[in-house]
Amino acid sequence: MTESDKQPRYARYQDYVIKDGELIGAFEEMYQDHDDPWLQSQEDPYQPDKALALNALRRLGSENPKLKVLEIGSGLGEFCATISSHGFETYGLEISETAVEKAAARHIGPTFMVGDILSRDVYERINPDVLIMSEVTWYVLDKIKEFLGIVSETLPHVHLVHILTMYPANEQRYGREYFTTFDGLKEYFGMNVIEQAVIDADVYEGTQRTFFLGR
Repeated sequence: MTESDKQPRYARYQDYVIKDGELIGAFEEMYQDHDDPWLQSQEDPYQPDKALALNALRRLGSENPKLKVLEIGSGLGEFCATISSHGFETYGLEISETAVEKAAARHIGPTFMVGDILSRDVYERINPDVLIMSEVTWYVLDKIKEFLGIVSETLPHVHLVHILTMYPANEQRYGREYFTTFDGLKEYFGMNVIEQAVIDADVYEGTQRTFFLGR
């Protein structure tokens, strides 16, 4: 059997990440087996929470023309490419080497690198003005507190743009011990929230896309 004949372990890309309420976290295998998980190339440019994030970046950029932005969990680089197209110095940090290779091949402008949310050396080297966390928090819940400690030590003046889809209580099977509401999410991060928004989504009744800008 050749590499091209290899059958994916799971037909659903979501099952590489969270399956039956348990974190799997097989991101490298997912990006090897599936070309466009979460339909990143098709849906990313049209999400309303991303529009809110871009508006926040433009406002911050009006005060700092040399704004540096680092997205944590940049995937195939679609959002990084959009950010870069607005003239910001943009970096993407992604745990999957395959995703980084695909992102770099697709997009000219951002700089993509392999690493995870606890990559202190990356934060110290790049010294970004803004960190982006878009739809990654569910996968790093057990690392958030350590991450926030690293950020407070290395990037005390950084802004955080946070985007996360949240599910109604009867549908959320993972992470319930951390938070189940948007207010609980903000409390868990413990940041000064400058602006926020909740957008109703159509995945399940009660599903919400959430956004906040914090420090």
